[in-house]
Amino acid sequence: MRHVDNSSRGIGSLVAGVDKLLLSAQSTGVLNLSDRGMTEIPRAVFDAPESGGPAWWEVKELTALVASHNSIAQLPEDVAKLNALQKLDLGHNQLESLPATALASLPLRSLDVSDNKLRMLPDALPVETLAALNVSRNPKLFKLPESIGACDRLAELRVAGCALTELPRAIDGCTSLVTLDISNNRIGTLPDGMTRLASLRDLCVSGNALTALPRDVGAFTSLTRLDCRENRITCVPPSISGCSNLAEIFIGRNELTALPDALGTCAALATLDVSSNRLTELPSSLAAGAPLRTVDASGNDVTRVAPELGRCTSLRRLALEGNPIRSIRQNILSGPIGDLLAHLRSKLGAEETGVGAAFRGDESTTRAEDAARAVATAARVASEGGRASGVSLRGQRLESLPDDFWSVVARGVTSVDLGENGLRGGVDAEEVERCDGLETLLLDGNALEKWPLPCGEGRPLSLTELNLAGNKGLSAAMPPSAFSRASRLRKLDVTGIVFQPSRGPNLLRPLAETLTELRWGKAMLDAIPDEVFDLRRLRVLRLNDNHIGALSPAVARLVELDELDLTNNDLGTLPPELGLLTGLRWLGVEGNMLRMIRRPVIERGTKALLEYLRDKLPGTK
Repeated sequence: MRHVDNSSRGIGSLVAGVDKLLLSAQSTGVLNLSDRGMTEIPRAVFDAPESGGPAWWEVKELTALVASHNSIAQLPEDVAKLNALQKLDLGHNQLESLPATALASLPLRSLDVSDNKLRMLPDALPVETLAALNVSRNPKLFKLPESIGACDRLAELRVAGCALTELPRAIDGCTSLVTLDISNNRIGTLPDGMTRLASLRDLCVSGNALTALPRDVGAFTSLTRLDCRENRITCVPPSISGCSNLAEIFIGRNELTALPDALGTCAALATLDVSSNRLTELPSSLAAGAPLRTVDASGNDVTRVAPELGRCTSLRRLALEGNPIRSIRQNILSGPIGDLLAHLRSKLGAEETGVGAAFRGDESTTRAEDAARAVATAARVASEGGRASGVSLRGQRLESLPDDFWSVVARGVTSVDLGENGLRGGVDAEEVERCDGLETLLLDGNALEKWPLPCGEGRPLSLTELNLAGNKGLSAAMPPSAFSRASRLRKLDVTGIVFQPSRGPNLLRPLAETLTELRWGKAMLDAIPDEVFDLRRLRVLRLNDNHIGALSPAVARLVELDELDLTNNDLGTLPPELGLLTGLRWLGVEGNMLRMIRRPVIERGTKALLEYLRDKLPGTK
């Protein structure tokens, strides 16, 4: 075994605690120096000890160096000595530049220099290996180098909250790009050829100065999420129908006056946000076949909602607040979605048959027939070799499921919606486990008493969305390993399910790398579980109507947060660190006793409140 000198110049000269981390890194290859109050990376990380023996990092090659949340102003050229380094995280520091030659010489796969003071990136990058690059929230970074186009393995690029006015034309060379986040910049147009990024799945261009989307936006055939909120976009190109995998479109707070017919033919579209535009109607084309579950058209000039939307029985939310609609009574607009859809169907006239008529029946036999018909349709698609996209039995007041329901789902159904029924059972973990292709499972508004997911050892489930809201009986049924096999979840709604401390502190740990949306309102929480702040990819966090008395400064770790709902809790103040979330677009704090924050500050909105909190940070003048 090699001997490593821990003498004065080496490990022993570092601040208390760091020496142990260095020793640990000898066996793991991972060195974590985050949040240590450092102004520079210790020399012992790079230098061989004076005894002439091997450097500490030669005992086992260092593959990951994490030095985030410090005050480091410079990355030395000596970083080139770490010639096996694959991950370098220097987020939340004071860096103004990077050593070009040194970085280019490393086999880096992941580089995070977000939340610094960078003015530019070096032209030389580790183009042959780089797979993830995060330079978000460098407010003086005004351009990306053209060399970015040579990074043909780059899968994730995040440049949110900078000062970009354009993207490099060479961006179309990043042929492996899956995630691109350029939100909150000053970009006016997207470059020609960008739609050649055939692997792109998540595109976020919100908070820019765009007036249009690319005409050939439909060429993004792999795209599943498009966020272009808070721009100046006036229309959606008809080619959008070519985005056959697009499940979510967020285009609120723009200047749309009409929606194209093509939107209704997007085969996978489940979420459509067109709030705060200038729309005057919701057209019948939205009911052309898209499996819509959420439509937010609030804050427009809508006076007419096409009756055909009543046939969209998969819809579980149709937001129309803030529109001058006089043809629909307010109690229907603000009531259950089922009543609104039934009202719209009633306007279709006597010629309506099929789906609309079937869903008006009140007798249990009619409901059972509707359920059997939906299952039979899915079975027919599967028997023909197709992939049934979804089965929806929402709002049918079912107390049990058809006998062959889960056997049909197991034949390739990707989405199951059983929301707003009276189910107490019938959703067994063993049955769910058999459904290899099931990605969406909606069980909200039932009375389930048994945990519906398999736990413990086993292959991960395919689930990316799970809604259990309103199933209060699951509070006692939730096991400590409730999500142990749901490590691919992106959306989780456990509204109304009371957190039991006896379940252990790591309930959500399996979701740390994937979860982007967590809804946990009305759950009698008196504190936010610490593990929530480890969900680094969260974009939406809803904790409304609890008893939360304090918000931890650790909330600053949720750097990708877009919406934070803390309404109707017991908060008396907010931590200044919350102000560091510069990408936060909506912060709900109404219904709290915030005595330390003046009401006019809160009334000016999220941006003003965040600025106020940042000014309260220590050392801020």
